[in-house]
Amino acid sequence: MAGLRFRIAELERETKALKSIATRFLDSQTSWALDQLLSNLESIGGVPGEQVSTLELRCLHTRPSRNYEGGRRRGGENIYAVISGAWELRPLGNHPTPSRIVEFCGKASTKIELYGSDRAPLGMWRLELGAHDSPGCYLHAQILGESDKPPFPKSVPIPRLPSVFVTPMSAVEFVLGELFQDEWGKATAGNAGDMPYWRALQQRRLQCLFSWYQDHLRNIVSSPWMALKTAKPKSDLFLTGWDPQDRHLGCT
Repeated sequence: MAGLRFRIAELERETKALKSIATRFLDSQTSWALDQLLSNLESIGGVPGEQVSTLELRCLHTRPSRNYEGGRRRGGENIYAVISGAWELRPLGNHPTPSRIVEFCGKASTKIELYGSDRAPLGMWRLELGAHDSPGCYLHAQILGESDKPPFPKSVPIPRLPSVFVTPMSAVEFVLGELFQDEWGKATAGNAGDMPYWRALQQRRLQCLFSWYQDHLRNIVSSPWMALKTAKPKSDLFLTGWDPQDRHLGCT
């Protein structure tokens, strides 16, 4: 089964938009991580077809926050996140063009680590895309799983919790929405700068994903949950509605 496919130009624009919107929520000393990821992505867009490359995000830090409770409540201590990840990509076709397609073809994992004000680790989870033979949800989250020791040692790959976060930048937004509940909500409610583009892009992808889930639940022969748990999306799920002029349409 082919992995999910995206147009490289769309992933590049998505990265630029997220950086523009999220600047004040990120540690300025690590914002180079997004620049490096974008440069890496642009390079992958120019390699020969079918050559597998690894896209990396290295240690992007958020600024500390106590706004993770939301409303008038405030958390007991400042918490910040460190976001990193690696995604194996294969560009299709031999000629770089604005509409060139890239395929997620192997490891696709975004790691989120939380730290307190004393820099002590508080938690870690990963947002991932599964392999074609993965026994859990294709889009899933896993807790810890990198150590031999409990809790959640790497010998125990469950739970694979359902997720709706597909690309590296959507995973970053999830973290920002958790750490900066009210602030991120306000920042993404307007129409300035790259916000209309970001909103339309993420809306289109979620519409595609939810429509696929709905379609898959028709005429099932097992429990609905098991049907969704074992479902694997078609590779072109998120290619529908792409417009090179940056007008993003809903799925049809």
